[in-house]
Amino acid sequence: MLRSLIWQLSQQSEKIPISLDDLFFSCESGQQQPSADALQEVLRLIILELPQAYVVLDALDECAQRAELMETLETIAGWRLQNLHLLVTSRRERGIESTLEEIVDDQSRICLQSVLVDKDIQRYIRQRLATDKNLQKWTKDDSVRQEIKSILRDKANGMFRWAACQLNSLAKCRNRATLRKALATLPLTLDQTYERILSAISEADSEYAIRIVGVHPYHASEPFANGSDSSEYFSSMTKSINELQDENPNTWCLCSESWASTTATWSGRAKKCRYCASKRS
Repeated sequence: MLRSLIWQLSQQSEKIPISLDDLFFSCESGQQQPSADALQEVLRLIILELPQAYVVLDALDECAQRAELMETLETIAGWRLQNLHLLVTSRRERGIESTLEEIVDDQSRICLQSVLVDKDIQRYIRQRLATDKNLQKWTKDDSVRQEIKSILRDKANGMFRWAACQLNSLAKCRNRATLRKALATLPLTLDQTYERILSAISEADSEYAIRIVGVHPYHASEPFANGSDSSEYFSSMTKSINELQDENPNTWCLCSESWASTTATWSGRAKKCRYCASKRS
């Protein structure tokens, strides 16, 4: 995260920040790795040079090095920089909440797991049931439709992605018995959902799944290399994905779910692989 923030914020300057240049040479021109303390100090100095700095950190709960992340946030909060505006999001997990309660006042905390969010999820579920060709077969049975809506509503706990993944799974059910079994055994969390999605990939498709997940791996903790921007990255990734699709037209039956289970999620991207675009047109 620190490297990514330093890279992104340094792009706002007309020239390389002196503090970053000094760090580079102190590490034998990049031959050594800087310490976390050194990176934090460079980040602080870069922010001080900017008129205003806006930083958004999404999904803290999905960070593998959570303890280090929360320590870093505590450090950044301790700087009390007037020109730094920081927005963080996370699912409600006690370890994260306890840290944020110490550094964020009550007025600055907003809980999105509210009645309003639940209503939006309910609208989304109704829309999927009405428009998804693989789910429309259940709309003729009012009791089944209501069962799907009520169970997903009660268990979504404010998570759109969880609801979407369960609907994708329910769309594969061929009869009422398999549907009710699926509803009775829904995973409770997103992590369990992703684990189930990956475990369900057949051995025959495993080679393609590995290649899909392995296409240009990108981790949010690292900046884009060699000065490339996100549009170049996603353009290159789209090309590689389409090459896989040309090899096997059935490959992208794995697309939306297996890809969402990796750190290289397409979330919010307008660009899609040809298969996704054709399926949704």
